[in-house]
Formats: sequence, structure tokens, C-alpha cells
Amino acid sequence: MELGAESQLLNQGERTELYLNKVGAPLIQFLGYKTDGVWISQTQISESKLTSALSNVFVPGGLKLVDINNDGKLDINDRTVIGNPYPDFIWGITNNFKFKGFDFSLMLQGSQGGQLINETPIITR
Repeated sequence: MELGAESQLLNQGERTELYLNKVGAPLIQFLGYKTDGVWISQTQISESKLTSALSNVFVPGGLKLVDINNDGKLDINDRTVIGNPYPDFIWGITNNFKFKGFDFSLMLQGSQGGQLINETPIITR
């Protein structure tokens, strides 16, 4: 398998979300920042000694982004694969019942294991 001359491609969605296409991985993967809770206070933010050029990162009540590469700053190099939209499996069941001139049909279907990306807390670069 190949992606032309590239080993991976980044694509931007309609709400600034990023999708990663990489040889040997699922066709679409969500690329973003891993989170570790929320900032409780400005004191907690100051004690973290993290820096960032990203806007709205250090706000009490805001999401704590994880410094993946442990360099002391939050930047685009801290993005990582955070999931993919493909379910582990899909299932369905159908049954028909007939009794004295009455028909009843039942169909259930679903998917298990797919992930969603929540773009509500949009982080800008």
C-alpha cells in the first residue's frame, strides 16, 4: 500500500479537526491532543511550568493537554493519534412473526467500538 510519494498525509476537516492517513494504519485516524483532566486554578497552571504558543491553553476550567514529547511546551509536536471512526464490529438481527392474520417485523442493528471526535473545545494553533 502507498499514498503516492508520501508515507502519511494530514487532512483538515470542516471544523479544524485533523485526520491522519498513514500507510499500514486505518484509513482515517483522528489526530489531536491527549487530555488529562482540567486546570483547577491559575496556581496549578503556574506550577506546571509548561509553555505554549497555542491560544486558550492555560485557562482555569480549561482542558489540560498532555506534553507527549516531554519538552516542557505544548505545540503541534504534541499531537498524537486519539482514535478512529471505524467500529470493531457491526451487528444486526431481523425477525418476522405471523399469527392469525397479523404480521410483526422486528429489526435491530448497531455498531460497537467506533470513536467520535468532540470539536466543542476547539484548540487553535
